[in-house]
Amino acid sequence: MSLFGELKRRNVFRVGAAYVVTAWLIIQVVETLFPIYNLSDAAVRLVVNLLAIGLVPVLVLAWVFEWTPEGLKKERDADHQHPASLRAARRLDRMILVVLALALGYFIFDKFLLDPARDAEKLTSAVEQAREQGRTEAKAEVRDSSVAVLAFQDLSPAGDQAYFGDGLAVDLINQLGKVPDLRVTGKTSAFSFKDKAATIPEIGEALNVGHVLDGSVSKAGDRVRISVQLVDTRQDTQLWAHTYDRTLDDIFAIRDEITFRIYDRLTIEFERLEAQNLKTDPEVYDLTLQARHIFDIGDSSDKDRQAAELLAQALAIDPNYVPALLLSIRVDYMLLQGGEISDTEQSQKANESVERVLAIDPDNGEALIHMAWEDWEGRLDLESAARGISGALRTAPGNLVLTRGAGMFARSIGRHKDSIALLERCVAADPLERNCTFQLAQSYLWGGQLEDAMKAHRRLESLTGQKNSVYYVVLTLLLQGKPALALTELEAATFPQDHPMELAARAMIMHDLGRFKESKAAFDRFEEQFEGQFREDAYLIAEAYAWTGQADSAFEWLEKGYSLDERFGLQGYWFHRIMFLPIWQKLHGDPRWEELRGRMNMSSARLEAIEFSIPEWMSTPGRPL
Repeated sequence: MSLFGELKRRNVFRVGAAYVVTAWLIIQVVETLFPIYNLSDAAVRLVVNLLAIGLVPVLVLAWVFEWTPEGLKKERDADHQHPASLRAARRLDRMILVVLALALGYFIFDKFLLDPARDAEKLTSAVEQAREQGRTEAKAEVRDSSVAVLAFQDLSPAGDQAYFGDGLAVDLINQLGKVPDLRVTGKTSAFSFKDKAATIPEIGEALNVGHVLDGSVSKAGDRVRISVQLVDTRQDTQLWAHTYDRTLDDIFAIRDEITFRIYDRLTIEFERLEAQNLKTDPEVYDLTLQARHIFDIGDSSDKDRQAAELLAQALAIDPNYVPALLLSIRVDYMLLQGGEISDTEQSQKANESVERVLAIDPDNGEALIHMAWEDWEGRLDLESAARGISGALRTAPGNLVLTRGAGMFARSIGRHKDSIALLERCVAADPLERNCTFQLAQSYLWGGQLEDAMKAHRRLESLTGQKNSVYYVVLTLLLQGKPALALTELEAATFPQDHPMELAARAMIMHDLGRFKESKAAFDRFEEQFEGQFREDAYLIAEAYAWTGQADSAFEWLEKGYSLDERFGLQGYWFHRIMFLPIWQKLHGDPRWEELRGRMNMSSARLEAIEFSIPEWMSTPGRPL
């Protein structure tokens, strides 16, 4: 008999086929179950190897032994023609068919039910891994050309020169931020480590910077000693250090030399520009630093008045000192808020200061953004505001107030990609500054990046220790189809009784949960307490009606909001600020929506025609969250 015939007679083929099919089925089950129990791919490979190795002894056993009704016998002792042996062979054939049927059933189940879900999960995982890798690479690249200037330590004998050290550090932050190639950490984040026992590597990791400039000042009379060191945060090694023993007359030369030394060490290309508008009499400089210090730490009108008096003294000596002029605009605005000066007086003084600054320094970013902001907020001249902001971004790359304002403007005209890029840059440069994070969360929401919006809101909560933006968290969760989670967020918040945002949020949540009586009760309460004074409230209830599909009521309240806008002298002002909020999406197909936009002079055609652009190096700042 041939070898083939002998293998067939001894059921080796049958046993081998049964083993292979069973092993394949086991492998499929293992590949499905092992990941659930967090077992690695190595465990799957071990099972496959053991099953492969097991095939050889199984075939050997099939050759040597025969399974008979009397039990396992050596092949030479078995009667292959006995009816019982033939029945055993047929049972083995049926077992193979059953296993094949099970394998086929599992294959169909896996292919058409498990595979799509698994592929979707793999795709999601791959996308997230790619995004995370991109963030990591972006962070690594940013750290190579980034620096944080810490608050300088006061080593003066009397310990009364903190304002001078802080002021010099702020000046260096402003100086270093004049070139696009260097990312300079904002003051809020950089100064957060003042009087804290953090190591340089820890600071570098927290701020995502590759370098830290640390220093100290000691000032007595007209003599000043300034010690500085530039440190690599990853290696914790000193790249450069120097101590300056000079008179106050040399303070600007010291500041410039430190700036250029850092540019040089970090191989940053720059032009040695003579910024005469940033130099003045040492007394004027000292008065301005004192005013800035009092204003930054102040929390009362008394502090604002003290800052204003110091600036008045400084500008009486040098009326063209740009930092004092710009600071006076901010101080006067706070005096206006405190009722210390009139709106007319504040506006007149601000315009005079801006005009003087631009006459001295036509490319001054802070003055340009002030003018652009007046065009936007004061006149809704969006075209002029867009030109002013676009130009200012190119002349003041390190001005984070400008960057944040530009991001808010871009969002209001529907340029969500630009808005997100600008505000991501703002957060990356000043990660502990709360307003930047809040505005970024808003732009993520407006732009439909809901997961990113939630991350930004959670980050804001960790920064403030409070749930500051619950209404927008609720909107984000509703847009994600998670009304139950939205209700949990709302009930954990501490809104005053019958707060408009709480009522609007509750009306939308209860509607989405199918609790329509409670939704209507929230709407009724909102309308009962509406006093007809605040346009924000009118638009708020319109949002809730829009989301719940009550278009007629939504447009009725939009009209009320529009009439209140007219009372404030700017038709469509508040609607313009919230027009691209995705909560309005259910109204977009209604012809009344575009008609209303046209009446408010906010038509799609107008906004799309606005010429607004941001520098290329600002468009891809890297993900900060």
